[in-house]
Amino acid sequence: MYGWIRNFFVKMGWIKQSADELNARGWLDYLRQRSDSGSLGESAVKYVREYTAKASLTLADIGTSEKELGKLLRQAHGNCARRWLDHLRRGSDVTLGPSAVRYVNEYAVKANITLADIGTSEEELAKLLRLAYGNSARTWLDHLRQKPDSILSAGTARYIKKYVAKAELTLADIGTSEEELDSRTAMATAAK
Repeated sequence: MYGWIRNFFVKMGWIKQSADELNARGWLDYLRQRSDSGSLGESAVKYVREYTAKASLTLADIGTSEKELGKLLRQAHGNCARRWLDHLRRGSDVTLGPSAVRYVNEYAVKANITLADIGTSEEELAKLLRLAYGNSARTWLDHLRQKPDSILSAGTARYIKKYVAKAELTLADIGTSEEELDSRTAMATAAK
């Protein structure tokens, strides 16, 4: 049956919707209302198609098309890329720096948009990643100073050095030295 006629009959109560049709329409509504759904958007599109087929309907029967589903999914991916970029700019979780950069790029590609389209560049992402590594080094240094006798001190010192190098900083830039790290590692080893 033609999509708009079926939709009219459903609204009038002349045709009862199956559970599969209700699920298809529910996932479609979710996509239309949540333009930031990202990877869940991919699942939502899959469910719209799956439940529509199970109900023996076409996309037109539930009031959509492949074109709209593609547009909604690209929109969701673009918004997801923007959200990860914002997350990076805020620096709210230093441990997610590398993943966040990957997600920005991944979702921009899926949305078929450029980094410029979301207001950034490879240079800014590289800078934000270096900042995240620097913040991560500082976080590990704080941990080392707060728990100087921790059995994990040697590993913590290695993380600090690793992240300082990735941030293109020096130990002095984050307020420590090789001597402090060696001293704290030695204290932890002696405490065992």
